[in-house]
Amino acid sequence: MDFIDMFGKQAGITQTEVVEGAPRKIGEKEIVPLARVTSFTRNFGKGESGWLGLFVRIKPLAVLERTPDKGTRRIPVRDVTGEIMKVFCAMGLFTLVFCVLLGIYRFRRTKK
Repeated sequence: MDFIDMFGKQAGITQTEVVEGAPRKIGEKEIVPLARVTSFTRNFGKGESGWLGLFVRIKPLAVLERTPDKGTRRIPVRDVTGEIMKVFCAMGLFTLVFCVLLGIYRFRRTKK
């Protein structure tokens, strides 16, 4: 049984697009947030039956500042929350690997 037989002909659809948020008027300036939206959908079944997997990630990219005299300026934005979540995931993975290795070490030590 190969991958196509197991999961159907369509492996999944990934879409990425940059979207603009609702503009906010602050004095003479207009502020518009920009974000990258990445989505992945997958039907885990044959035909229309089965269950659907969906993953959506929204990453802030920049803020557009529109002024009547200076035009449009793009101000990049750091995704601090995403960076912190990556650190937490790495710490969790490190802890899991450490605990597994410690358990293997203790198991082998008690067998001697």
